[in-house]
Amino acid sequence: MLTLLKELYLTFKSIFSHEERFYINVPYAEKNAAKELGAKWDPQKKSWFIPKELDQLYFKKWLQENNNKNLDADIRSNGFFIVESLEQCWRCRQITSVFAFLLPEDHQVKNYDENADDDTPIWVTAGYKVILGFIRFLNKECLETIQKISSHYYFDFSKTASSSYYMNHCRNCNSRLGDFYMHSEPGGAFSPMTCEQAGDIKLYWYNKLFESSAGTSSVDVDHFESMQIIS
Repeated sequence: MLTLLKELYLTFKSIFSHEERFYINVPYAEKNAAKELGAKWDPQKKSWFIPKELDQLYFKKWLQENNNKNLDADIRSNGFFIVESLEQCWRCRQITSVFAFLLPEDHQVKNYDENADDDTPIWVTAGYKVILGFIRFLNKECLETIQKISSHYYFDFSKTASSSYYMNHCRNCNSRLGDFYMHSEPGGAFSPMTCEQAGDIKLYWYNKLFESSAGTSSVDVDHFESMQIIS
């Protein structure tokens, strides 16, 4: 009986430890650098992974490369705002700046014609503003633009969402600040309920091509006219 229990324990331990592995795309020329940081090699999947006890911050370069390799844009715009708001860090309780992307009414969303013979996408103009959350893919120019404003906005893994996306981090303690409450909760950093709340939000316009794949987007932006457009 003890032998059977031991075998079951080892089996489940193996299964769960495998599920907790987060795989990264490491070029062969950079394998030694990843190994020195603590990455491990999975001979079955022939891929490097981050052990669960390590901070994924140290591997963000390969996280982004893996992400950009596997995703395409499903939303685009010929210009965009970077939104700056404030949020209290859940860990250190300090106030920190947080950032997001706001697209104008003429941004386009990728759709597909169910009656078409192929999978050629159709880009449809939305007709309303959006603030994007849970962004999984960003074109290089947009990523470089927002990271010039904040070095604390980068691709990371969220245990709460069980997925990776571009997220904010506290500028004081570098804790992850997930998108859900800031984007989805009324009164959150990017969901103002009043003109007064919106008045604390700053908008920076960039006349550049925006391409992204996002998990959520608001349907229009409440109190947009009260936000501060910084020239």
